[in-house]
Amino acid sequence: MTVSDYLSSCTYTDELELIVLNPEIESNDNFGIVRGESATLTITNGEPPYLWSTNETTNDIVVSPLITTNYVAYALDTITGCIGNDTVRVFVGMNEGFSPNGDGYNDTWEISYLNQYESSKIEIFNRWGASLWSASSPNIENWNGIYNGSELPVGTYYYIITFDSSLNKEPLTGPVTIVR
Repeated sequence: MTVSDYLSSCTYTDELELIVLNPEIESNDNFGIVRGESATLTITNGEPPYLWSTNETTNDIVVSPLITTNYVAYALDTITGCIGNDTVRVFVGMNEGFSPNGDGYNDTWEISYLNQYESSKIEIFNRWGASLWSASSPNIENWNGIYNGSELPVGTYYYIITFDSSLNKEPLTGPVTIVR
């Protein structure tokens, strides 16, 4: 930093160290849920007061998004007045359709979050009940609409998701539509 004295034409130079203090805040890692389920989001590092993007001011919030949603947690350092934040993305599965057309948007059916459920399995069938694709955790990747190396035609297909019996979760079934 340089300061000049205009009366004496003297210049003084000194170094100034600028330290920005933002509070450390950390919340859940990104994760997925099945549509209709709830998730508890928790701030694991940071000091109150807290504020979530949902306008709730608690350490934990319970969310049930219908679509994939980002939630932001904020914490204020009451001494410095600085605000820290962290974002958690909750992926919601079971979108009813996707468009595997290579445009980079909605090109796969997002189901890889099923890997968080131990011993889960997903199967995709055509309307006649023929199995087209299946995967089991922990190796479930998002489905790209490919069968035997070829793109499946536009249409509605059906899925069955089963979970480990210890979870006491009923199998999930429903349609998934490919549009191009």
